[in-house]
Amino acid sequence: MKRFASLCAVLLLVVFSALPVFAAAETSEAGSSSQASSTTEEGTEYTIPDLNITVRIPDSMYVFEKDTFTLNDPNLSKAGITDLNEFAAKFTDYNLFLDAISEDASLEIGFYKKETDETRSYYNLKDLSEEEYDEFLKKMQPDQAYEEENNLSMQVESYDDHPETRFFITRIEMDKSESYNHSISEICYATIINGYTLTVDAVVLDGKISPEQEALIKQIVDSIHITKLIDKSEAQLSSPLTPQDYFTVFGSLVLIVGVIIALTVTHIRRKRAERERRLLADKLAQYRFEEQEKQEQAEKEGRALPEPETICSNHTEYSEAAVRSFIAYHMSHRRLSTILIYTVVSIAFLLFAALSNMDTIMRILMAALAIIILIWEFLIPSKLKKAQMALLKSSPNKYNDYYFHKRDFRITGMQSSSLYPYFQITHLGENKEYFFLYFGEETAYYVSKKGFTDTDANAFRDFIRERIKQA
Repeated sequence: MKRFASLCAVLLLVVFSALPVFAAAETSEAGSSSQASSTTEEGTEYTIPDLNITVRIPDSMYVFEKDTFTLNDPNLSKAGITDLNEFAAKFTDYNLFLDAISEDASLEIGFYKKETDETRSYYNLKDLSEEEYDEFLKKMQPDQAYEEENNLSMQVESYDDHPETRFFITRIEMDKSESYNHSISEICYATIINGYTLTVDAVVLDGKISPEQEALIKQIVDSIHITKLIDKSEAQLSSPLTPQDYFTVFGSLVLIVGVIIALTVTHIRRKRAERERRLLADKLAQYRFEEQEKQEQAEKEGRALPEPETICSNHTEYSEAAVRSFIAYHMSHRRLSTILIYTVVSIAFLLFAALSNMDTIMRILMAALAIIILIWEFLIPSKLKKAQMALLKSSPNKYNDYYFHKRDFRITGMQSSSLYPYFQITHLGENKEYFFLYFGEETAYYVSKKGFTDTDANAFRDFIRERIKQA
């Protein structure tokens, strides 16, 4: 139904929770179960601090208050209460603060409090404009399908005669059913003050609320005096911060600082990488220029340019197993810190989305961003494997032969024969099976440790490290 349950769920809970658990009424003098503020011929005035109200209850009714209620109260049996534990549970389970029962045990009137995001958004019902209040009443109207499904009829109307605030009245009539073997007649006066719903719920079991009882209910509601009415703007300024508020503020600062640091580090790394690429390009251009000069000089002299002395050589077969070995090394050594950072950031975003009191849309967006980051990180290995396998399948040869010289090395096999200076190697990695000669962030040549013909893996490690260092 039209948001009825979200704002006034307490009314529907009360239908079942506030039912009198009576036995046959005993003839005795009614009265309060605790000390009251004042007594007059019109009844006794009770103060309910949690609701910020006082209310006058006729002395002919049995009154039970949350703060002073005990199971040993003799008035419980006089009021016809048979299930003491069920009656006591209403004070905690349904936020009942005061319960008044007529001397003949036919009428029960409870004072309830419920606070939700929606009640806080209205804050004080009396402050709504006529247009806003009319719209509010429309939202309170029940849905016909809901009434039919629950075998009840409901009517909602405004009550504007209270001297201090606006109430709206919900009248409920429910017939006996298979699920509940009693008929219910109920009148709920409800208003919103200080951001919560104050509900005065009156119930008659197996009968109809009489005109005299309805007049009594109205008399009690009219006697309500609001002891503290807080303006919404004042409440927003003076409301104390909750642990969730502190978490939201602190979490927001941490996330902002984290994003700034990440952007700064990324910017610095990008600038450094650009600078290194420019230096590498300049060195490579100088290397190519020197090699071209040697080639031209040899041609002028009518001789072939001799191949540099090969210090060691290697033959490496490329396969899907080799690709998997490279990806395992790359993700565990070259990408591990990045994965951990992004994972921590994603978890932080998820925790912030779950625990902060930001708007629901913002929390959903943050959670979605965290999930996207996690998915993106865990898709990297498959994307890298796909790219490596595409390169392998497109190559006519599935191997590389390496010839390592003093100044540079030659690669032939999967590509046309080419010379590379050692300064092009940006990182040297290795696992149990391969050396990985990186030519960038994610590009590497595999060198099998079993593929050396004139040296071994240990000697090659020392050799290649020295060449890279001197380059």
